[in-house]
Amino acid sequence: MAAPPILILQPEQRQPPAYLGDWLARRGLNTCSLLLRSAADLPGPARLVRCSALIVLGTPIDDDEPPWRNALLDVLGAARSADRPVLALGGGAALLSVALGGHSQPAPAPVRGWFPVALHPQAARPPWIARFGTRLPPVFFWQTTTIQPPPTALTLFSGAHARCQAFADGRALALCFHPHLHAADYADWLHAADDRTPTSATLQPLAELTATGAARIAAQRHFADTCFETWLAMWAT
Repeated sequence: MAAPPILILQPEQRQPPAYLGDWLARRGLNTCSLLLRSAADLPGPARLVRCSALIVLGTPIDDDEPPWRNALLDVLGAARSADRPVLALGGGAALLSVALGGHSQPAPAPVRGWFPVALHPQAARPPWIARFGTRLPPVFFWQTTTIQPPPTALTLFSGAHARCQAFADGRALALCFHPHLHAADYADWLHAADDRTPTSATLQPLAELTATGAARIAAQRHFADTCFETWLAMWAT
C-alpha cells in the first residue's frame, strides 16, 4: 500500500515545487500538489489527516493578502494539531510563523537577490544542526516581509536583513528563502519582475541576477539537500 501523500500547497502557477519535487520523488515519497486559486482549493480536515506532511511554497510575490490567506492559516494550525510535519518556503514561512503564534510584518525594504545567512546562536541546540557545517552559501531571497518566530521555535539562520531567516518548531521547518528553484523557474521569476525598480543594497540588479543565477543555484544545491534532509529527520521527533 502506498504511503499517504505529502500535500504541496502551491500559491502561484509560477512557483512550482521544482527541485524540491524532484528531490522528494528520488526518495520515493508520494506527493500531491494543489494550486491555490481560492480558499476552496485548500485541503479540508478529512484530507489533512490523510496526508503524511504538508509543504507550503512561496506566496505570490505581488500579493501581500491573497484571498485564501486566513483559510491557509487555519489549515496550518490544523496541521499542527494533527501532528503533521510542515515545510514552508519563502512567503509560506511568514504564514507558518503567524499560524504557530509568531508575527510577520513588512520589511524595512524589499529584498531580492543572493545574500548570506549564518547559523543563529540558538541553532547550536539540536544535534542535527551539525549537518549544515559552519560555512553556508548565499541563498536566494525575494521577500517583502520579516518574521518574528513563534515563542516555542528555535531560530536557525539569521541574515543581514532580518534576525530570523529560518526556524524550527516541533516538526515544522520554515525557510524564508527559496532553496527549491530550478534555473528555469528562477529565470521565469526574473522575467516577470519589474526592471524599472531601482536597485539598492537589498535589491540586486536584474542583469546581475540573470548572469549569475545558474551558477549560484548549483552552488546552493547541497545546502538545499541538507535543508530538506533535516526536515525529514524532524519527522521522527
